[in-house]
Amino acid sequence: MRVNRDDYSHVLCNELHRLNYVFCSINYGLLPETSVTELLEHLNAAATWIRQNLCQEMEKKSVKVDCSKLLVLGQSAGGWGGLVAV
Repeated sequence: MRVNRDDYSHVLCNELHRLNYVFCSINYGLLPETSVTELLEHLNAAATWIRQNLCQEMEKKSVKVDCSKLLVLGQSAGGWGGLVAV
């Protein structure tokens, strides 16, 4: 069986949803078009927004979220970026 990146993402998102996780997908620039400094700034801004706003945004949708817990996932550059952003 061959699984491409899109298939992997759909399976992962569906499983996270089934387990009642909120899934935030962060778009980020890639090297060399984006510098490492810019990449880190974007990822830190996204992580800060999630920490400061996610609970309030989910409450608007009547969804209770435990914001004391944050799971970071990624593959390749996304895994590295997630790791350094938190």
